[in-house]
Amino acid sequence: MIQRIMNSIAVKVGTIGILVLLLLIPASMVTSLIKERRSRKWEAVNDISSKWGGVQVVAGPIITIPYKTVHINQQGKPCTINHSFHILPEDLNITGELIPEIRYRGIYKTVLYVAHLKINGCFDTDRHKIEEQLNNVETIEWDKATITIGVTDMRGIREAVQMTIDKQEIAMGPGSDATSITPSGMKSRINLSEKITQLHFKTEIHLNGSHDISFLPLGKTTSVKLNSKWDAPSFSGAYLPLEHNISSTGFSADWKIFEFNRNYPQMFSNDNIDITPSAFGVRLFIENDIYNQAIRTVKYAILFIIFTFTSIFLSDVVSKSKAHPFQYLLIGSAVTIFYVLLISLSEHINFGLAYLISSTAVVSMIFTYIKYIFNKLVMPIIIATIQIVLYLYFYVTLQSEDYALLMGSLGLFTVLAIVMYVTRKINWHTMKTDG
Repeated sequence: MIQRIMNSIAVKVGTIGILVLLLLIPASMVTSLIKERRSRKWEAVNDISSKWGGVQVVAGPIITIPYKTVHINQQGKPCTINHSFHILPEDLNITGELIPEIRYRGIYKTVLYVAHLKINGCFDTDRHKIEEQLNNVETIEWDKATITIGVTDMRGIREAVQMTIDKQEIAMGPGSDATSITPSGMKSRINLSEKITQLHFKTEIHLNGSHDISFLPLGKTTSVKLNSKWDAPSFSGAYLPLEHNISSTGFSADWKIFEFNRNYPQMFSNDNIDITPSAFGVRLFIENDIYNQAIRTVKYAILFIIFTFTSIFLSDVVSKSKAHPFQYLLIGSAVTIFYVLLISLSEHINFGLAYLISSTAVVSMIFTYIKYIFNKLVMPIIIATIQIVLYLYFYVTLQSEDYALLMGSLGLFTVLAIVMYVTRKINWHTMKTDG
């Protein structure tokens, strides 16, 4: 009686189901391992960036004019309050070249760059327009105006920055007087006491950075042109380039943004304006991040386990040899070890090659083990073939990210249809096929 219960199909299927659930525990641990390795990678990347220069956002230049207003306080006495009035450029033109460089920290790598930027344009400094904006102001300190260029990480500045303003060269020093726009950067004092309606400027900046560079479209018309020998750019931010060209030798991209494309004016004294959402730029993308691909692979772990167990179970049904639950557990563990092999190898070699080596090792091990279980060559060959097809299919699915869901669903449908067709003549009550 006990033997009949142990050999019943319901108990067998229930036991296999429990084993599948148990094997989800090591699969979950593998996911945690991949995330931990990815976290260590970013620690290494951030350590490199901290010594070179981080993600850079370039803003400006911006003219800031201090002014004072007088208010009556609660005691009825007049008090003076200091404010800042910001003027953004009428025209802002930036051309730049990004020179990329791969740096390693142990087994981890990141992409750094040196940006050679040329910035020029002009400001509208018409006093009538400014005074209309600053109505009922006690004092406008024209002689204390400053010009600021915002840079996110000042550690990336490679050499002293000079700016030419109306043919007069001035030296830029550290700091920002436009902290509501850019909290860090470089600035210089300019004198607007003379009634100049337009102020022309030009400068060059040599800037270290890590994998991302962005710009703020502060000009009434902002034009940015970038080129680089990096062949895998990812354009990011609020605006895509109007024109771009990507080839095996690098990329070039042109942006043109107008004041109507953003949500802040050319002149303002409101320090609560948030202009950071209007940033745009490019990321020097390292293709095929192994940790993202590995996590996507582990998501299919349960399917690999179910398909492998199903093929062994169907072999049980048509064969006199029976696989023990412990043997199922060992085979399922081998399927799970595939993911550990994959991530450990892919940290040192190409992901595709790591996938090939790991899958070949696991399929070979399972093939050899199943051959001893069934004492026949046909069953292990069939199961190994199924596994090879699955590994190939899911590798293709991984490479086709946009079509992964479609390919996955079609694959599941096809496998289910094949299983239903193969088992259509099996009498599940007697465990015998109907000749």
